[in-house]
Amino acid sequence: MTDNWRLLRWQASAFAVIIGVVVLSPRADSATLLLPFAGDAGLAVLQQEIRHGAAIAGSGPAGGTVLLNARQGIGLRALQAGLIAIRIPADMCSNTETANGRSR
Repeated sequence: MTDNWRLLRWQASAFAVIIGVVVLSPRADSATLLLPFAGDAGLAVLQQEIRHGAAIAGSGPAGGTVLLNARQGIGLRALQAGLIAIRIPADMCSNTETANGRSR
């Protein structure tokens, strides 16, 4: 019986991780909140995304930077640079004119 509970716990944990990754992982059609967890990390990632068409929409409610139109795969690139990338609905962004002159 113990092995069954261990397997069930492992499956529940794996399911929770997969759902978390799917829900929070940024997509190209949503806004992305970049939160630093390692000091002033991530400037290179931010500049790279802007060069590839992303637009800064402002800052997040608890700090960080909100990007619109970030490329697919920004989550992994941000994590490698010391940032956490969280998907947020673009409708929640109050700025329609962005800091670098593009509109959404």
